[in-house]
Amino acid sequence: TLLDLRENRFTGGIPSFPSVLQNLRELQLGGNLLGGPIPSLISSLKNLMYSLNISNNGLTGPLPSDLSTLDQLQELDLSSNNLTGSLAVLGNMHSLFKVNVSHNNFSGPVPPRFLTNPLTSFYGNPELCIDCSRTNGSTCTN
Repeated sequence: TLLDLRENRFTGGIPSFPSVLQNLRELQLGGNLLGGPIPSLISSLKNLMYSLNISNNGLTGPLPSDLSTLDQLQELDLSSNNLTGSLAVLGNMHSLFKVNVSHNNFSGPVPPRFLTNPLTSFYGNPELCIDCSRTNGSTCTN
């Protein structure tokens, strides 16, 4: 089941999802005017397996640790928000293979298994480390 609510100019935060939506396989909320943090309640959508797109909104803050419970999710687009912090929580999402976190304020290393994604998926995060190696200390290539 797909719920496509892209480009509707919705405002406010990401809503909590009623139990009738618990069987969603794909959720598209990109291109709205949503703000605030990504709520932990998004983890209640445990059957999301294809795609979660919350790009091009005004979302802020770090990724909730509960996001990692979406362990069937294959594609995640968080691009063009104001999200911050680490991407470490994504490293625990074992089905996830396609990510776009470009144009946010993420920092720290990209989980190595996502480095097969195009580099453009990480652009616009000045503190995000694409190539972190441990030779003569820690070096980082942004």
